[in-house]
Amino acid sequence: MYRFVGIIGIIFFLMIAYLLSNNRKKIPYKTVITGLALQFIIAALMLKTPVGIVIFKAVNQFFVKLLSYSDQGAKLLFGSLVDSPDIGAGLAFQALPVIIFVSALMGILVYLGVIQVIVKLFARVFYKTLKITGIEAFVSSLLIFMGIETVTGVKEYIGKMNDSRLFTIMVTFMSTIAGSVMAAYINFGAEAGHLLTASLMSAPAAILLSKIIFPDTEEGDSDPLETIQLEKKEKTIIEAAANGTSQGLNLVLQIGAMLLAFISIIYLLNDVVGITGITLEKLMGYVLAPFAFLVGVPVGEAVEVGQLLGIKTIFTEFLAYLKLQPHIVEQTLSPRTIAITTYALCGFTHFGSVAILIGGIGTLVPAKKSVVSRLAIKALAAGFLATMMTAAFAGLLI
Repeated sequence: MYRFVGIIGIIFFLMIAYLLSNNRKKIPYKTVITGLALQFIIAALMLKTPVGIVIFKAVNQFFVKLLSYSDQGAKLLFGSLVDSPDIGAGLAFQALPVIIFVSALMGILVYLGVIQVIVKLFARVFYKTLKITGIEAFVSSLLIFMGIETVTGVKEYIGKMNDSRLFTIMVTFMSTIAGSVMAAYINFGAEAGHLLTASLMSAPAAILLSKIIFPDTEEGDSDPLETIQLEKKEKTIIEAAANGTSQGLNLVLQIGAMLLAFISIIYLLNDVVGITGITLEKLMGYVLAPFAFLVGVPVGEAVEVGQLLGIKTIFTEFLAYLKLQPHIVEQTLSPRTIAITTYALCGFTHFGSVAILIGGIGTLVPAKKSVVSRLAIKALAAGFLATMMTAAFAGLLI
């Protein structure tokens, strides 16, 4: 019954993007239609075809093995605490260490050129089908697998981008997740296949929505895809692993500090809002329940999913996946709803990302800082719509 509600949801999300557009006459409808088709094809390929199902299972098995390697490293430092059933111990001694391990591994894969081959493959698809510039296709594909820190390798290209193309990069960042944090979410019980599929699907969604909201009126491509290379600073594989480890450690410290602060703030606000007899989570649940319903979540579970969407948007998706974990373990939400929610939460679509974008791109390319600051809130809205569209497409097929 609720499966086909997602069609209404997709139309609704596109209408919101249309209303936010700054130049409706220049919307590239061919890119929009192709982007929608590409999103559906990725979903159908991964979720419904024999080849996709094999890939889906292989990704799950790969990340399970990856987590076991991380646990071995963590046990050297933390011993039996790694196996503790306590949720706090699991977060501190399992989920966060895996981010460091995967960051080091990604550094090695970039040094060896493996990531670049995969990125170029997806970039070529986006470049040819969506008719975007080479740098938009390349960075959008890069952000499917890695975080905002990777733009350091393409900063010279970003400095030459116009506002529309920079907006596309911003929305794609908001709509996808890095491989390092993906491993942590898997540790919370989310399925690796769904997370990877969500990140793949959200890239074309981000591109098509960004072109609706901020169409590109400039002709030509100053940097064709074939000419774009990811700059590598490391001279040896050991240096690449060490730099990846350092980036992972910085990320872990930021996540740990944010979780400590944000959970404390939630309890504080619950007491403040509690005067009215309702908690902050419940309030967010009621506000965002319609969005949950529009991606195919049953009415009886929409408020719970709305709460998770609110936590993700106001605080961080990391905290939202942490809050999803009890639902997975205790089966308080149906398997289909948990799967759809996994897609809906899969993206850096929260207010913290606004600061990351302004600080990250603004530091690397100071001339673009004012542009990023001006477009950041619109990019957040577009990123939210992209993850909702991805969840809606997934809901049609799950």
